[in-house]
Amino acid sequence: MERMIDPLSKSPAYETLIDVEPTLWFSLTLISFLPILFLPRQFHVMVVENSQENHLKKAMWLFPLYLLLINLFVPAIAWGGLLLNTPGLKDAFIITIPYSRGLDVLSLFVFIGGTSAATAMILVESVAVGTMLLNDLEMPYILSPRKNRQ
Repeated sequence: MERMIDPLSKSPAYETLIDVEPTLWFSLTLISFLPILFLPRQFHVMVVENSQENHLKKAMWLFPLYLLLINLFVPAIAWGGLLLNTPGLKDAFIITIPYSRGLDVLSLFVFIGGTSAATAMILVESVAVGTMLLNDLEMPYILSPRKNRQ
């Protein structure tokens, strides 16, 4: 492990990895938290799926914990990509790190997993938007008295 860390720690890119302006960091963190409240997918997970009060009490601590756990690996992947001077887009380090190391099969699995996750997100988003449209637009129109419709 030291054979790998020592050369990387002497790299000039290593010194700038954690050089982040506090205002920028805070604003990016705040912008990252806002979708939890405003995206239809998050609305679906937080409101529609929690039909009982005990579900809501559990989701209050479990959902933020889930979001934290799935993001634990992001800094490690980002730092690894920067320290290894991985070519390509920095947003695609998860695919380009194994690909640049000759691990084409692993890159393919990562791509398939990302495509699967994106497809699932679109499906959940569609269900959430459909539920929101039904509850907020269609049902009030259908249930309103006839005289208000004309």
